[in-house]
Amino acid sequence: LNRDEIDIAATIRECVRHFSERADQAQIDLSTDIADHLPTLFADSRRIKQVLFNLISNAIKFTPPGEVVIVGARIQSKWDLDLFVSDTGIGMDEDGLKTAGRKFGQVAGAGGEHAGTGLGLPIAAALTQAQGGTLELESAKGAGTTAHVRFPKFVSKMA
Repeated sequence: LNRDEIDIAATIRECVRHFSERADQAQIDLSTDIADHLPTLFADSRRIKQVLFNLISNAIKFTPPGEVVIVGARIQSKWDLDLFVSDTGIGMDEDGLKTAGRKFGQVAGAGGEHAGTGLGLPIAAALTQAQGGTLELESAKGAGTTAHVRFPKFVSKMA
């Protein structure tokens, strides 16, 4: 890892710009929700972008046309930085969440049009954990998914 201070708001905006054409083609509203006065994240910029790319790609893939994907960041508690990717897509039940978190896990009922390797979430989780963070998923079948990438105070610094 090549750790450095990262402006997380700028990183999120860059990642969203990268996916804007893909979201437009899929007829998905891709937007940001970035809190003011975020801490500087001390992490590997390239790895953080890879985590966000994997999560945004999944969100777009599993969100039907006309729905929404939001990428953002906020302070979750006094010290925790919460990066999140939230969608109003197909969502997963508890078994689906377990499957999606495993290497090569393919969630049943996602349909062939959503084919992939099943490595996006496990890679995102591993890259996050290698930098002192956690990746947590909240989801409900038919109601979308929110991925939370959380970093404690020791890897962030208030501006």
